[in-house]
Order: sequence, then structure tokens, then C-alpha cells
Amino acid sequence: MLKISGSSVPGQATLQLAGRVAGEWVGELEKACGMARAKHARVVLDFADVIFVDRAGAALIRSLMKEGMSLVNCSVFIKEQLKQPLPDKNFESGKS
Repeated sequence: MLKISGSSVPGQATLQLAGRVAGEWVGELEKACGMARAKHARVVLDFADVIFVDRAGAALIRSLMKEGMSLVNCSVFIKEQLKQPLPDKNFESGKS
């Protein structure tokens, strides 16, 4: 489960996240970020209460960061996950 709550000041929205950025919740985060981006020039993701990020969540977060969104209060563990390259799909399936 992922709880997404927000606050804003002129020009900036902050989305406070709590729980797991995983599974179906990855899509919910993507929607919330899209809505925030439509209304605000800057979007900040507050990861203070995020306890887990799966592979799809990490890919989304990397993409959001490339689009200019910022992360704050991110744990060292999650920061390290975000630094890791995505595995090669052929390697995962056992193909060469």
C-alpha cells in the first residue's frame, strides 16, 4: 500500500509518500505526479515514510527525476536501489 498526500506553495507541489512504491501503487504514483506537474512548475517527492521500492517503482522514480522532479528524505537503502542499473531482460529470463 502507498499513501500519497500533498501540499503546495505557489509554483511547487510536495507529495508525501508513505508505504511501498510497488505493484499497482506505481501507477497511482505516476498519476499523482502527472496531476501535480500539470498544476505546478516544480514537484518534490518526500520519501520520509517510504519503506520499499520494487523494480517498477525504481524505474518510475528514475524517470520522474529525469523529468526534473526532486526527492527529499530518501533513505540510504532506497538511494542505492535507484543507483543500480536495471537488469538486462535477457539475463533475467535466462536467455543469452
